[in-house]
Amino acid sequence: VLVGQYFKTSCLIYVLCELPVSIALGWYIGPVLEALGLGESVANLAIPFVWFQVWMNIVGGLQDGVLGLLEVAEHELFASFMYCLECIADVGLMWYFTNREDVSLVMLGWVCSGSTAFFTAISILL
Repeated sequence: VLVGQYFKTSCLIYVLCELPVSIALGWYIGPVLEALGLGESVANLAIPFVWFQVWMNIVGGLQDGVLGLLEVAEHELFASFMYCLECIADVGLMWYFTNREDVSLVMLGWVCSGSTAFFTAISILL
């Protein structure tokens, strides 16, 4: 019971602390890159990727919390199996999508984060 309360509290605190920083980064990355002298075209390319990275940080942090909870609850074999299964699925998805003509870096990022979110949800549900 105590581990479950710790897990819920840590996930809530993580998301509450990550969101403001990530949103600020998302809104201000363009002017920061321009101030560094990288130009408007680089800033315009970076903005969609930064919003993807905001989502990926949150999903990745929650996944780390779930895997940590499983290890504390002595289910490390299941956690390791799910992580390996996710990595194999990521390799397969990246191979499939990189063989397409119309793929972008942001699209690959969303595919990877979708896979991470899916396997995190499966780990929670099982």
